[in-house]
Amino acid sequence: MSRRLLFSIFVFFGSALAQTPSTLCPKVDGAQWTFDHESTTCWLLGDRMLNFNQSQAYCQANGGNLASITNLDDFNIATSYSQPHLLPPWTGVYYSNLFWRNLDGSSTVKFYWQRGEPTMYGDCAVFRAPGDNNSGLASVPCNNLQYPLCKFVPTICPSTTMLGGVNGTFTSPNFPNGYYNNLNCRWLIRAPTNKSFISITFDPYQVDTPDDYVAIYEGDTISSSKRIDIFNDPSNQKNVFESEGPIMTVLFHSDSDTTDVGFSAKYQAIPDYPDIIQNGTSGNMSSPNYPKEYNNLVDQSYHMNGPSGTKIVATFNVFFTEYEYDVLYIYDGPIIDEQYLMLNISGLPKMPQSFESTKSSMSMVFMTDSSYTEQGWQMNWKAVQIV
Repeated sequence: MSRRLLFSIFVFFGSALAQTPSTLCPKVDGAQWTFDHESTTCWLLGDRMLNFNQSQAYCQANGGNLASITNLDDFNIATSYSQPHLLPPWTGVYYSNLFWRNLDGSSTVKFYWQRGEPTMYGDCAVFRAPGDNNSGLASVPCNNLQYPLCKFVPTICPSTTMLGGVNGTFTSPNFPNGYYNNLNCRWLIRAPTNKSFISITFDPYQVDTPDDYVAIYEGDTISSSKRIDIFNDPSNQKNVFESEGPIMTVLFHSDSDTTDVGFSAKYQAIPDYPDIIQNGTSGNMSSPNYPKEYNNLVDQSYHMNGPSGTKIVATFNVFFTEYEYDVLYIYDGPIIDEQYLMLNISGLPKMPQSFESTKSSMSMVFMTDSSYTEQGWQMNWKAVQIV
């Protein structure tokens, strides 16, 4: 996306940017800070004429500093505050130890100076925009009286955001009104117990891929070896991701160019159910928590293994689940695969019912969704000699 040059009509002491004030800017009585969405910076033109040192003190009193001019965004915004009919405002550029530099210590670039500047006329810099395609910094004496041009760079993602609990949600900054440029936001999600894993769903997800992206990592470390996936392919419709363990880290990166609506994410800590395996000639199995209600988001596997030359007869005495959403899948043999699926059961079928395998093993998987639970089910099994 091409950068916009901000040559807006300026109302004296008003805002030069077509943006609304943001909660990201300093809150100081009487200070009319304006947030620029594209550069993610806040700007303020002072309401009094001061010398250079007084102007820096004024900006600091209002929560910022005299404006450094370090990139094209700064240059364009300073241009919009420096229309030909105004006195050029102070910037945070000054001469020290044979170099021109910003108050934050960064050096200036020749491109940001007017043609023929800097001169030996002064040791501090204003920003001029005479309207003849010669906008830029200009050196003047530091005791001149000019209006201060203040800048504040908000920290939008100051540190890793810690998330926990059984479930929760989070969004990209400023969702759904469009995220900002130059973000590197992190969320660390920790399940309540170590015997859980994290499932995360992004819906909606409107990001300027591939330049802006979400990356998902196993554990609390950002490293390529721990990366579960990266959400940067516009043709990839996948929006659900899972960790193996109880901790997941999510990174959202945006570059300095185009932005979009952003995303909303919902995470859930899902208990990690180890396989239940019973060997021998008989046994009994049930849904988790039976006779109390089972949990949401169950993914529990069961295996019954009889002696060679037998078949498994499973008799269900009780069965009550959410119809079509909480389902028990029954497989012929030890392998859980669609080709061996005998049947699936859900709802409130008439009981008791019995089912037989053709092999000495039978397997089952009980899967539930994220809403509504019921009493579940209970069954007995036995190994019967094949005649």
